[in-house]
Amino acid sequence: MTKIKNFFKSITNSKKKVFALALSVCVVVLSIASSSIAYFTDTDTYLNTFTSGKVDIALTINGEDIATFEDTGVYPGQEIPKVAVIALQTGSQDAYLGAIITVTAHSDLALTEESVKTLFSELPSANVKKTTEDSIDTFKIYIACTGTYSLADGEIPSATIFTKLVIPSGWTNAQMTLLETETNFKIQVDAYAVQSEGLDDAKTALKTAFPTEFADLS
Repeated sequence: MTKIKNFFKSITNSKKKVFALALSVCVVVLSIASSSIAYFTDTDTYLNTFTSGKVDIALTINGEDIATFEDTGVYPGQEIPKVAVIALQTGSQDAYLGAIITVTAHSDLALTEESVKTLFSELPSANVKKTTEDSIDTFKIYIACTGTYSLADGEIPSATIFTKLVIPSGWTNAQMTLLETETNFKIQVDAYAVQSEGLDDAKTALKTAFPTEFADLS
């Protein structure tokens, strides 16, 4: 009886070993199968970054970038070389150019909206606005340079605003004495640039971008 039990027990143990071995073989086969599967894959990426464009100009007088300058010993009728140039700088986008010349003069110098333009030689087409306060006349000369200025033209594009400053020949000794006080006669030039893209012309561009400064541009 004991021998019979041992016989069946040995058969049971053998079946367990066979099952375990078969299970191990299946696991190995599955592992090999899964590791041999090939996948067709692909990736792609689009990254959009933005860098602001710019409009960059330089205003020079007689080829120099100077903020202030004093002419001394002037006399009636004197022509003083003053080449005022606005130039587009490297890296600038296409632009429209303009300028405002502000002339501050004592009322006794007797300048008018028309005569003030004769202070400058070869001045482009411009309109003038005059205001007076405490015996000081202030003239704003508005200039919109024609055309679009672009670095694509192959050289640095520039606009000449004037080439000379002319002291009126009719000023008397009394009027010339007024020049001894710097607040009685001053000239300031401010240059402006506006991108040309999306804007039709220089006047529209200047009035759009600088509505306060160019409110009286016509």
